[in-house]
Amino acid sequence: MEQINDMVVNLRDMAANNSTRILICICIDASNSMNQRMKEINRGVMQFLQGIADNICAADAAEICVYSFGSKVRMLCDYGNIQKAIDMMEESGGIQANEADSNMGECIEAALENLNRHRQQLLDLSKSFYRPWLIIISDGDATDPSACDRVSEKVRTMLRQRKLKVKCLSMGEGSHNLKDFTLDGQVDQLEDLKIMDFFSMLSRSVSQASQASIMAGDVELEAIQRQI
Repeated sequence: MEQINDMVVNLRDMAANNSTRILICICIDASNSMNQRMKEINRGVMQFLQGIADNICAADAAEICVYSFGSKVRMLCDYGNIQKAIDMMEESGGIQANEADSNMGECIEAALENLNRHRQQLLDLSKSFYRPWLIIISDGDATDPSACDRVSEKVRTMLRQRKLKVKCLSMGEGSHNLKDFTLDGQVDQLEDLKIMDFFSMLSRSVSQASQASIMAGDVELEAIQRQI
């Protein structure tokens, strides 16, 4: 019953909000090798969400979904009200990087299904949205290569159809799978010391984009791309 009530409230909030939505899904590797970085990543994600919540325009426009992928795929917060996303992240205790596997393909598949479902909800309510962003952060190869091959083709199709934008960030020794989620093979290196900088820039970029939402065109995060 509580879940049904939450769905009703979410749909009511979506219907009442006329802002053009900025949809961002972040998928983060939670395998053991990410353990030393995870405290900073969790801090960065929370700073990112709070920065959006503190900006009136961004709080109405931005909808953020965060997944982690290790042996299991977990959704830590979902699209919708930004304060609810913050509450979900806090209740989850953040991402725990203590798992042996790195099921990247399964995670991206779940993320796309959820994104497409939410896009359809917005369309059904006659709400507009910019081209969504998918951000993938990983430091190693996926342990579900078949799933990665399958879903990366879906991602590339969406890129060609201009239905999605993708940002792949490699950490440490890096992941050979990330390039498959792009059309040009471009994967940027995110240094450990720049984790907070990245999420801070992402928050500022979303805030600036939301304030300029009366202008036509896609939301660009080029400042993020140049400064990593």
